Amino acid sequence: MNLDTKCVIILGGGLGESGKLPEWSEDRCKLAVDYYFKNKNLYNIVFIPTSGGTYHYPNPVDKLGF
Repeated sequence: MNLDTKCVIILGGGLGESGKLPEWSEDRCKLAVDYYFKNKNLYNIVFIPTSGGTYHYPNPVDKLGF
């Protein structure tokens, strides 16, 4: 049986002062997971997490400066 594909876009929300996701970002992730488990038998579900970075903190970089 072929299932239709549904894309779920999860909007980012930057990092909080603690360096962790803010509550609203965690809530978005939880909603996406709930959607998946409620609909996984009806659709192929693809997640697209997005982020534009945060203006509160410098972007993280690795050892090579990327």
